[in-house]
Amino acid sequence: KREAEAVTSLSDFCRELSCRLYHFFVNYEREPYDANGKKLYAEKRQDPQTKFWKPTGVVRDREGGSIVEPAYWLGKYSDMPHILSFLNESYQTIFEVLETDNEVAPLLGPFQTAFKNKAMEQLEGMIGTLRVYTSRLATKESYWIFHKDGDDFDLKVSDPKSPSYLLIANDPEMESIIGALNALILNRLVTRVNTGQGKNIPVSIIVDELPTLYFHKIDRLIGTARSNKVSVTLGFQELPQLEAD
Repeated sequence: KREAEAVTSLSDFCRELSCRLYHFFVNYEREPYDANGKKLYAEKRQDPQTKFWKPTGVVRDREGGSIVEPAYWLGKYSDMPHILSFLNESYQTIFEVLETDNEVAPLLGPFQTAFKNKAMEQLEGMIGTLRVYTSRLATKESYWIFHKDGDDFDLKVSDPKSPSYLLIANDPEMESIIGALNALILNRLVTRVNTGQGKNIPVSIIVDELPTLYFHKIDRLIGTARSNKVSVTLGFQELPQLEAD
């Protein structure tokens, strides 16, 4: 009995330690950004106990500048490989870490209820499907491309100060995997370049074999892109392909 209690205590300790470590990594070197992906300046103070520098909650457009509201925060370990790895953790670890975010916590209600009531079949139905599909994206190639290590480039290819080209391709044999990753890149690129007249040099988004790619809110892009100096060219064989997909 004592051995069983010791094993249980050790298991609880390891689970709590794992949760704390994930919480640390999720918030490690978090920095604020505006809607256009521009890094903002966060005022920080040093924690007297841990000696780590923590944000005070005050964010400015630049050091000493005006106070602004960031669109989102990104930590050093907020890239896709770390997120995919995090999804494979236990439900308890996932929920405990996500609950530390004030914006995410209210959305966890149905999942937390199912977990506390031990309705595992219901929980697997809600989250298990997501895990199955995202696990297909967890390849060494995708991890190498999407990991954040300081050699990233800006997807705003229309930046007047640093214009660039980006070419991405698909593979018929791995279409479900590569197509999803390509869509992730393309949809983020569209957000970055479609940011208002005067902030872009003319840029063209050319997509061939459109039915093989998920293009989020393509109608909105076509409707607003011209005023932002963005042209859109879509290639496909026949219209029923788009209607079917």
